[in-house]
Amino acid sequence: MRHLLAVFLALSVTNALAGQCIKDTRPLDLGGSQNEGVKTVQLRRYLCETSNADQISIQFNRLNDLSASLLIHGKAPSVMHSVFGNSKIINNDVLKEVNRLLNDFGYYEKDATGSTYFNVSSVNGEHGESEYKVNTSNVPVLVSHYYGNIDIPFPDAKAISKLEDERGFPSNYTKMSNELIWRFMNNDDLVGYQDNVEAYNNFIRGKKYSIRYGNIGKNSKWIPSDIRLYRYLAKSGWPNDFIVIFGEHTDEGCATSEQWVFSFSPRELVLDVAIIENVSPHKISIDELVGNASDNRALRSQELSKALSQGHQSTVISGLGSLAPGEKLVVPTRMTFVIPDGLDVAFKQHPQSLPKMTNYVWGPEISVTGVRVNGEVATLEASAANYLALTASCECGSCPYLYTWNADTQHWHNQGKIIDKADGPAKENSEVREFDGLVSRFQIIEQEAELAFINAATLELELVNGSIKTVPMDRQVVKIADNSYQQLYFGDVLDLAFKVPDDIEPAMVKHSRLKVTGYYRRYGDILSERMGKLNKSNTMTLLKDGFDALPVTKRQEGDTKECKSNSRLKSTSIAPVNFLQ
Repeated sequence: MRHLLAVFLALSVTNALAGQCIKDTRPLDLGGSQNEGVKTVQLRRYLCETSNADQISIQFNRLNDLSASLLIHGKAPSVMHSVFGNSKIINNDVLKEVNRLLNDFGYYEKDATGSTYFNVSSVNGEHGESEYKVNTSNVPVLVSHYYGNIDIPFPDAKAISKLEDERGFPSNYTKMSNELIWRFMNNDDLVGYQDNVEAYNNFIRGKKYSIRYGNIGKNSKWIPSDIRLYRYLAKSGWPNDFIVIFGEHTDEGCATSEQWVFSFSPRELVLDVAIIENVSPHKISIDELVGNASDNRALRSQELSKALSQGHQSTVISGLGSLAPGEKLVVPTRMTFVIPDGLDVAFKQHPQSLPKMTNYVWGPEISVTGVRVNGEVATLEASAANYLALTASCECGSCPYLYTWNADTQHWHNQGKIIDKADGPAKENSEVREFDGLVSRFQIIEQEAELAFINAATLELELVNGSIKTVPMDRQVVKIADNSYQQLYFGDVLDLAFKVPDDIEPAMVKHSRLKVTGYYRRYGDILSERMGKLNKSNTMTLLKDGFDALPVTKRQEGDTKECKSNSRLKSTSIAPVNFLQ
């Protein structure tokens, strides 16, 4: 499955003073392995020339958080070099806020394992696509590399209880069909997230099972980075149309039966930047940017940004310095949280439920309407936008997630799903994950609406001399595989810290191998079995996880079913749009 990791690129500039700026195009060689369309796409740009024959090219570009983070960390893929290569990024207030969001609410995950594609749609209708391998390791993002069309589970216990237990309809939702309902996320959802998780887990446990499974999950440590980010954004007010929560009656994922699942699609951060390039054969001075600036710290409609560009013009950045021939300045100008790609597709299938939504700007903002070059000002106006995108394939589905501690970044890094094939006690298995060098701190986090059963976890170190060392845990939270399980409910975190002997230095370790044994159960399956919603004629059995007298599902525990990510949103091609008008 491909998931959009979009690089939004809006290129615009206009005539400045008469005879100074002309409309132009610049070829973008897609490189890589061409899969469809053309090999080269003509991107629109404008060239400005002063009375002293100083020439500059100016573009306005849009990038999502992954693309911006790659650029900021000096890891932009080669296909972006013709646009952003040989550039200096201005560390203004906009960039500082971007870095704050990435550092405080971003997270790290392993490099893309599947194919990565670069898609281009130009203003003149050209389209091209190439395949690339993009290094995304050690780069923080606000939206997962793979989250373009994957929903994040949301613990709406009240709605599930109403639908499942009472056979009623939650009054705060709007019905789209018998299998799909929705509502907007509100501030109470953010403030009470942990309480909602606890209520959700308690609903799954039920009174009969609360003693057996104890209080695991009542003190959940994991809160999605999206929820933490939204709490931060909501300090100055929370728009009622920012996030949509969907409830869907489905058997997607690794579920063995249909169930109600609730989730939301995160908004993606788009960073606007202005790129000023010296296309003269000699050095030039960029004296200042002319326009308007705002230090508004609240979420606000994108319409206010349009008004900002029409206000009184003044100097917004000065002393940008000189540019050598071919050198570029990248000036961050605005952050926008855009409506998730494909959300309109879900609603357009049910037009009677279509809500009004808007893009929201956050933080400091600059509206650039002119550039002073060697004392002369070129005045800019809006223009249509080209669209560029990176898309990636991934094996997405259900299961707990494995994290490793990175001492360099001082963050937990997402290493992807673990024991993902073990959807049910009959499929319990072991998975070995190998890491370069010494890695001794791990976390297993249940990020899905599931109950995970971890039977064992062990760590082996392969030394450079060829010997193998087994490392004990600092705190033995799970023993060897002995059918004594550590249960993890939705939101629970299992810390695994191994005590490396003092005589083993990091440089002595070639590989670290973590072996995890266990399985997981989808909440929907647990509810269906507990509530007797499955075929009563099937044989009753006692499952290893302790649920007594539960019917075997219509899809037997040993059957094979592809685990699909739960998403109603389909990736769509976005036509070039005028973001600045």
